[in-house]
Amino acid sequence: MKLPRKIDPDRIKDSIVEVKFTSQLPYEIYLGQIYQSLDDTFKYTNRPALGQKNIQLPVDVPRELKLSFGAPLSLFFNDKIKFEIQNGSIIFNCIDKYITWDLYFPEIMNVLNQIYTSKCIMSFNRIGLRYISEYPETDIKSITKFSFSFGMPDISSDNYSFRSEYKKDIYRVILNLSSKIPTLNTDSQKKTISSIDIDVISENFEIFDLDSLYSLIDKVHNIEKITFFNLLQEDFLKSLNPQY
Repeated sequence: MKLPRKIDPDRIKDSIVEVKFTSQLPYEIYLGQIYQSLDDTFKYTNRPALGQKNIQLPVDVPRELKLSFGAPLSLFFNDKIKFEIQNGSIIFNCIDKYITWDLYFPEIMNVLNQIYTSKCIMSFNRIGLRYISEYPETDIKSITKFSFSFGMPDISSDNYSFRSEYKKDIYRVILNLSSKIPTLNTDSQKKTISSIDIDVISENFEIFDLDSLYSLIDKVHNIEKITFFNLLQEDFLKSLNPQY
């Protein structure tokens, strides 16, 4: 099928790209080298873990980053994307709303180009790309081709989740669909959320150059797009104002 370049609204809540690598250097050493390799368009913060109090983050750290959770990590950001340096991996995400792949991917390449000059990365060995789209107050059956049923036809589920893991060519795809899951909004009001969560993984390889890495990242992203748009009902896709 012909894949849209952009839809509006896209409903993307998270757009995570993880690149795993090998290095002969300890984490603390190559973290410093990576920090030195980045230009001054990127800012740095070490976010606090859950439960830590009285920790002051820089005043110019975006609100989205201040609300992040988990163990303290080395987090870099500009006005479009953020990325974390973990032990053996770099994890990218957009700062706020999704900026389209045409803008997001060049930002990822820009970071990797700069990091690669630090000469602390020996090779790349895994790519994971995960997109999560959320649809408030929506039954997943009304927007996708998915049909959920089980051996009690007289029962209609108020909410449900479905998970499938399968191979698509050489890639591993993890698909999670959730329908009308109860949650609370920022005003503590009850609402339901449905979601399409697609995780595409390429692994068990060894790449030494950036051009081959970028080609593979783009292929992984294309598998995600194919999976997502093939899930959608045609009428719903038309309502998203697709641009080709």
